[in-house]
Amino acid sequence: MIVAKTISILTVAVMISTCAGEGPDRARFTTRDSAGVRIVENTSAQWSEADAWHLSAQPLVDIGGLEGDPDYELYEVSNAVRMPDGRIVVGNSGSNQIRFYDQSGKHLLDAGGGGEGPGEFRNIRWVRLYRSDSVAACDLRLSRTSVFDSDGRFARSFSTPAMESGGTGWPDDVFEDGSLLVRAVSQVPPDASGEVIRRVEPRYSVSPDGEFEDSLCAYPGAETVMHSFESMSIVYFGPPLFGRSTRYDVAGNRFYVAPNDTYEVRIHARDGSIESIVRKQHDNLVVTDADIEAFKEAQLSSDLPPGMRDAMAQVLDDSPIWETMPAFDSFIVDRVGNLWVEEYRRPGDTVPRWTVFNREGELLGTLSLPDRFVIDDVGNDFVLGVWRDEDDVEYVRLYELIKP
Repeated sequence: MIVAKTISILTVAVMISTCAGEGPDRARFTTRDSAGVRIVENTSAQWSEADAWHLSAQPLVDIGGLEGDPDYELYEVSNAVRMPDGRIVVGNSGSNQIRFYDQSGKHLLDAGGGGEGPGEFRNIRWVRLYRSDSVAACDLRLSRTSVFDSDGRFARSFSTPAMESGGTGWPDDVFEDGSLLVRAVSQVPPDASGEVIRRVEPRYSVSPDGEFEDSLCAYPGAETVMHSFESMSIVYFGPPLFGRSTRYDVAGNRFYVAPNDTYEVRIHARDGSIESIVRKQHDNLVVTDADIEAFKEAQLSSDLPPGMRDAMAQVLDDSPIWETMPAFDSFIVDRVGNLWVEEYRRPGDTVPRWTVFNREGELLGTLSLPDRFVIDDVGNDFVLGVWRDEDDVEYVRLYELIKP
């Protein structure tokens, strides 16, 4: 009997060690259930130096920078996305065009253009794959989403209805079934100068026909502060220094939500219910005087008119300042279900660092990307995004994602 009990205890110990990662003293993650919601708590990474993912030393495709050739001159790129056949689609807001390039980066065709007619845009906010074989583009100024076929031919467009409770509807993303995830944005300004506000922003879904479907969730939006300059008849709305916000992404028919007060991402089902929560043990960066000065210097370094520069300097001097930075910057879900979270960086730090969690929410590790490179789309073996050189010239680049 004593031997049998000893074996049972050892068996339980092995099971706990396997679930936790490497035993109680070296556990990488723990998983628990809370009222039907799966919660994954991560404490350390799985990758070793030998098996960490990384990008190819050079991009496989590099689009842009050819001065004098309008097909390759990019300006105010909203984002880029890769089609199933390898073609790359770019939302070029500067010309209000959707540009198609082949697998090697050769320009194929343009769709859209400036205007308010069918298939035209005033301000391209994003482009997305639509039902796997088409492309959707959101026009924020017209509150309209336009759909193009895989060859860039305009198919149809539909406007975004507002919720009955009010607020303008801004499309955030596209579900696999063709519906939109939409944000209800309040148009009521703050009523006190210098006061930080953070309104709750409901999300709802809109059908592919442009009809309101269902309310999905309501989370706090981005922190905003108002500054009024009576001498210049200017009212400024913007975030406070190191202000908090809430990030969203859609993958398939799920949507992911993450207020960056803490290091936590919530995964919602299509009906809005929470399925799981992914967390990482994390201490937010402490804001230093050097961080504040570097932030202000970066904001005032642009070519602002003297009056605007003085106004912006006053805004920065009067703005409330958090003692710590947000827990993270942004996140994206890749084509195979991995969660990529961009770590928050101190002002002046130009190296993006992304922490990857697998489909089960377990922390794999962190990889560094090229300076000034912003991710737009990630597949099983590629990373696509926008890179800016020191002169702020934009390039769309595709890198190989290497997984040893």
